[in-house]
Amino acid sequence: MLGQNVIPYQQVNQFYVEKVQIRRAEIQKTVVLIAELVHDILKGVETLEPRFVANFAQNNGRYEGVIF
Repeated sequence: MLGQNVIPYQQVNQFYVEKVQIRRAEIQKTVVLIAELVHDILKGVETLEPRFVANFAQNNGRYEGVIF
């Protein structure tokens, strides 16, 4: 019974390493770029309109409210 479960586990693990981790890293890079762009836009709006307060903050390398 134990030998039968090893092969599917190895296949799932191989798929995770080859496909999932690469896609996750690419998506994370894209989200970071978009977050930086949004942050820059909000700062520009804040300089043009003094009543606007940008509260898109970054803590420990992560933006608040962004989950990825």
